[in-house]
Amino acid sequence: MKFIALGLILLMALWVVPGDLPAQSETQKKQDYPNLPFGWGPFQSPTPLSPFQKLRMVFFHQPPLIRPQGSIFVSSTLTWANLWVPPGGRVFMDVEAWSINEFVEYSISDRFAVSLFLPFIFINGGFMDGFIEGFHNTFGLGNMDREKHPRNDVHLEVVQKDGTVVPIVNSKGNSFWRRAPVLSFRMRLNSLTSKFPMTFKVSFDFPEMETKTNIIEDDGRDWGVGLVGAFNFLAKWSGNISIGHTRLRESKVGKQFELVDFENSLMVSFDYTESEDFAYIFQFSLESPVARNTDSGFDKSTNSFLAGVKWMLKGGDIFELAFAENVGISDNSADFAIHGGYSARF
Repeated sequence: MKFIALGLILLMALWVVPGDLPAQSETQKKQDYPNLPFGWGPFQSPTPLSPFQKLRMVFFHQPPLIRPQGSIFVSSTLTWANLWVPPGGRVFMDVEAWSINEFVEYSISDRFAVSLFLPFIFINGGFMDGFIEGFHNTFGLGNMDREKHPRNDVHLEVVQKDGTVVPIVNSKGNSFWRRAPVLSFRMRLNSLTSKFPMTFKVSFDFPEMETKTNIIEDDGRDWGVGLVGAFNFLAKWSGNISIGHTRLRESKVGKQFELVDFENSLMVSFDYTESEDFAYIFQFSLESPVARNTDSGFDKSTNSFLAGVKWMLKGGDIFELAFAENVGISDNSADFAIHGGYSARF
């Protein structure tokens, strides 16, 4: 809750009196960024944080842009993440996960938009264990006994309180899951000409349409709300601040490994506009703990730092590429991730 309070303080501090919606040229109507006051915005995908959170609804941080009435915005992203939790605690995990996210949003008016988010996840042993070990050794980051275990296998084991080891996934095989679709509504709270434009968002999922797995046992529906604001500073820099609160289904991994029924999240991103069609993006995300169990290794807040670029193609479509690394906490977040995405407006 501390970082949610921090996010609210930052949002309130930057709140300004609304102005009028700026007129747009034909080029600006096609090219959402960086013509609008708040720059390029965060990456078009949920942050690759806790591995268990990937199987539940994740709050999708977006910039405060509501496009002109009748606009259709679509994006497709692919995020690869290596998930490693060494044995010795309540969980042993060695997995590579591919998150495939399809997103479409329709602007009902200049202030209201409705969107559908379709997340999929593909899990396998992967092929990058050797590369990651070498990367960590090169920069002195440590591998937490990775070298002692077979490379490119899938392992997920939960240790019960009585010491019984329950293998959830243990193979060289692959798993492809359709996660619950998420329906969202967004409302712009003030003008895009404000020094700090803001939007409010509410989301809920459809668990009836997801692939059931033997990893998480749950029942019910997830829903969430959030606020996002943007600002400019210095000559070529812009930023976004987003906070979210999600109510989650009662869930557990195995029979005694309980997950929390809520998630708080804070995202801060900065973009530096190198040219009219290219920018550098730096993004930091923080989320509340996933598990109730204090001995699980998943009872700490998760964090992730992403750095990458966005560039605008002819016609206004945008391609993005980023690399992610957790900061200080290894058990509860992706060890290393690569993100790519493509978005367009019609």
